[in-house]
Amino acid sequence: MKKFTVLFIAFLFVITGFSYVNPDYESPIVKVVETCAPAVVKIDVVRVARSPFFDPFAEEFFKRWFGDIPWGFERKVNSIGSGFIFDPEGYIMTNEHVVHNAKEITVTMLDGTTYKAEYIGGDEELDIAVIK
Repeated sequence: MKKFTVLFIAFLFVITGFSYVNPDYESPIVKVVETCAPAVVKIDVVRVARSPFFDPFAEEFFKRWFGDIPWGFERKVNSIGSGFIFDPEGYIMTNEHVVHNAKEITVTMLDGTTYKAEYIGGDEELDIAVIK
């Protein structure tokens, strides 16, 4: 029992000693976030989807057995994504699936200001898009 107690106390000293090796350590990721965070934006997208049903689960069921149904109701679908400003003129790179077929694009900056944006172009296969 004495050997276990001595080993346990030694283990505690070793573990607590790791925290005092470099008490003023700051991760390099902190500097990256401080430098790049102002360029990161939130993107809110509104698109119109045509669906024959109000319930998306019923839509999936009928699509599985009967294929696409050409008639239906139009409904607004909201989605959200992110992007980053890569040009001082306001060009933003994001994913194509975020802004694909968007009717309305709103960009929110880190400080909370919002801007309307327009789709410039993109590539579905690479899933890259540019908005301004």
